[in-house]
Amino acid sequence: AAAATSHLSRPHTAATAAMASAPLNLGHPGVLAALDASLLSQPYVNGFAPSQDDVVVFQGMGPMIATAGLVPTLTAAPSSELPNLKRWWWHVHALASKSFPGIACGNTLPAGEAEMDALFAKQSYLTKAEPSFDDFAAYNAMPADPSAAAPNAARWFRHIGALVAERFHGPCSGVTVVAAGAVGGGPGD
Repeated sequence: AAAATSHLSRPHTAATAAMASAPLNLGHPGVLAALDASLLSQPYVNGFAPSQDDVVVFQGMGPMIATAGLVPTLTAAPSSELPNLKRWWWHVHALASKSFPGIACGNTLPAGEAEMDALFAKQSYLTKAEPSFDDFAAYNAMPADPSAAAPNAARWFRHIGALVAERFHGPCSGVTVVAAGAVGGGPGD
C-alpha cells in the first residue's frame, strides 16, 4: 500500500513546486508575479504553514528592505499589482518579529569564526540582550554551522535556529534565491 502523504507535506500549487527546482531571481518582475499568484491560494511560499522557504524568500528580499528605527519598510514596495506578495511580506515580518523583538541596528557577524566566538562569549545576541532582525539576518546568511572550535558561536547559532524554527515550522521544499533587486511597481514594470 502506498504511504499516505499529508496535505502539509507537499507544495500546494505547481508554481510552488517549480520554486524548489530552480533558484528564484527576485529581481525579475515575472518571478514576483508568479510568487504573487501562488500566494493568492496559500498564505505561505510552500503551502499552509510557515517554513524555512518563507525565511529564504523573505531574506532574499533583504536588499529591498530598509530599516527606519523600529519600522521596517520596503524601499520599493510591491505595487498594488502584487497584493498577495505584499500581504505575505508583512505576515512573515510579523511572525519573525515575535521571535526577534529587539531593535535592529545593522549589526553583522565578525568576519572570522574566532572573532564571532569571542563576541558571543560576551553577549547573547548581536544587539547584546535581545534577539533582533540583525540575528535573524546573520543566521540566514551563514553558509554553515560554526565548528566545534567555536562553542559560543555554535550556541548562538543553535539558539537563533530554534527561534526561527519556533515560528517557521512547516515543511520545506528547498527554495533558493540567487539575486534580489528592487521590487516592481514603478514605470516599466
